[in-house]
Amino acid sequence: GDIELIKEKLYEILKNFLDWGFVTRVRERIVSTRIGKRISELYIDPLSANEFLNGLGKSSKKQIIEFSFLQLISNSLEMRPLVSVRSSEAEEIQKIILERNRHILQDIPEEYDIEFEDFQDSIKTALMFDYWINEATEDKVLTKFNVAPGELYNKLQLIDWLVYALHELALLSGYKELLTEIRKLRVRLKYGIKEELMALVKLKGIGRVRARKLFNAGLVSLESLRKAQPESIIKIIGVKTTREIKKQLGEKTEEIDEDKQSTLN
Repeated sequence: GDIELIKEKLYEILKNFLDWGFVTRVRERIVSTRIGKRISELYIDPLSANEFLNGLGKSSKKQIIEFSFLQLISNSLEMRPLVSVRSSEAEEIQKIILERNRHILQDIPEEYDIEFEDFQDSIKTALMFDYWINEATEDKVLTKFNVAPGELYNKLQLIDWLVYALHELALLSGYKELLTEIRKLRVRLKYGIKEELMALVKLKGIGRVRARKLFNAGLVSLESLRKAQPESIIKIIGVKTTREIKKQLGEKTEEIDEDKQSTLN
């Protein structure tokens, strides 16, 4: 094809990479910077990486909550196609944009801008993830946001990778104050839980449902599980899982057998 056109495109890309700090000039050569190399290793689109870095750069002027990171990631190229906003939902989404403006890490396009539709969709997609980490059931998420089970699963796989990428960029760029919150968000997205359940889901065999049952019964930490009598835990999650939990906590499990269940019955 037109080799001059190809050269023009390449020079445009290189100029962007230089402006964004992903590559640098060393005498006659162009070499990747540390952050440029990491972006390549993470296998994310450089455009997404630049948006992540720009968003992180705005963090000191914003009130950072989970939604801040969820929206920033949802508006990335990798997350396409987004959960689309229906015409009947447009007014509600615009209201949410106004309410959460102080949390959003991206410049909000004007309604007449070509980017506004995608931005609205990123808000709705972020809301879907927000519902998930606040323990909405899968059925509720699927119904409210009109997505298929496979689509939700795929989006959760994607966001796990992208939250990790955001964490790595924040680490390399010196945003240490954000690292803990980003790591917490990754765990919450994996299990679909509120922050208060994070200690419990560390145990093998304890997911969002069992963790919530234990927490609601007053067993809110690993220490409280250690102190609890097996019988009280069996009432909540059964013999087999109780045995596994006690084993992981380093306790003897010989006395936890099927007879315990019979006695309780």
